[in-house]
Amino acid sequence: MKYALIQMPDGAIDIIDNHDSIGKARVYRLIDEGGKPVGTIESGLRPWALRAGFEHCERIRNDKLSDQIRLAREALDGDITWEQAHRRPEAAP
Repeated sequence: MKYALIQMPDGAIDIIDNHDSIGKARVYRLIDEGGKPVGTIESGLRPWALRAGFEHCERIRNDKLSDQIRLAREALDGDITWEQAHRRPEAAP
């Protein structure tokens, strides 16, 4: 299926199945509410499955960034040393 991607004023991107008149009407309504068409995507997945996949990838990225920020704070506060914050994982045998 081909989906329309509409970015809303709050930054959220809605994935809209616009293959029928109901979907097309929803796209027009979202644009009237301030949304901007930002592209299309083709996939055999339903919109909720696409969104779940995107959110999963984003969650992993955010978790890694949060860990880096936490380590930097701990190093700056003196709770851990710079070497402890940058310790490399040991290689598996």
